[in-house]
Amino acid sequence: MKTKTLFILFLFIFFNCKKENETTPLLNQEVLFEVGFINYAWFFEHHGALIDSAGKVWHYDKPVNWHFPTNGYISSTDMKENIQKLDASNYTINKDSLIKYFVKLKKAAIGEISEPINRGNDIGYFFWLGYIYDSKTGMYKEIILKVTGDTYIENKSVEAKEIYKWLNCLKD
Repeated sequence: MKTKTLFILFLFIFFNCKKENETTPLLNQEVLFEVGFINYAWFFEHHGALIDSAGKVWHYDKPVNWHFPTNGYISSTDMKENIQKLDASNYTINKDSLIKYFVKLKKAAIGEISEPINRGNDIGYFFWLGYIYDSKTGMYKEIILKVTGDTYIENKSVEAKEIYKWLNCLKD
């Protein structure tokens, strides 16, 4: 009886404990978030950072032939090409924090997006985005969290506001 109880206890512990190097099913995509700036006035500026599924922060500065989402989507192929143009930083985000905010992204994805408001000219655009990958289509869906500058756009969901605040506080 003791052996049977210990065996059941062992199975319970074994199947309920995650291994440290185990990948999280929620993070089955390469890129999770992007923060950036783009301006076409006077001279071209385009720089920012992507956060990958391991929490690594990668930078870009005027990358050549950068692929932008079209109609809110970017293909896995185009995203992989963008990834090849990134420079590593010394910053990695804690996995628990990364998962916490990535989980919120699904609710942010269905948040109401404000109508674009023109706020200026020649300011450029600061943007905070999330991405949700669909393995069936091979496409990343761009989730707008906030855009400021020449145009102001806001995702009105509580989750989008929380993710924006978190992304805005990350420093390298």
